[in-house]
Amino acid sequence: MHIKHTQGSIKIHQAEYVRRLLDRFSFQNLPIANTPCDHRVKLRRNNDEAAVAFRKDYLQKFGSLNYLPAITRIDLAYAASLYGRFNAKPDQTHLDAITRAYAYARGTHDTGITYTKHNTQLLGYCDADWASCPDTRRSTTGYIFVLAGGPVS
Repeated sequence: MHIKHTQGSIKIHQAEYVRRLLDRFSFQNLPIANTPCDHRVKLRRNNDEAAVAFRKDYLQKFGSLNYLPAITRIDLAYAASLYGRFNAKPDQTHLDAITRAYAYARGTHDTGITYTKHNTQLLGYCDADWASCPDTRRSTTGYIFVLAGGPVS
């Protein structure tokens, strides 16, 4: 994590970590994506036993990606949560989806969180969808609390 302090603000980001991940998985030349998920692709649970061949590669890519929203990249939180549902039996569709998240991270590698001393209002937001999981029909819910212009929870 990199911390940049300027007059009245602090920015934290993981640009170097993103660059190392892109090198590790040979994603330096991925075409940049505008979003970490493609809303047109509905990922489904895979019941094929042959999917075990994809598991090691998928888990490495997922675990590395999952570290980003835990620290500074909340814009990747939903994608990481979604892709974590398929750790048991990922297939090529799941690998393609997680590759898109890396394509997004490549284009936004220096995105981070900026806290400013002039913005002290606490704000809270929440959202939910309605039964969006095609396998379980469960809903996805999320929330965020913002203080000093950046997320705190």
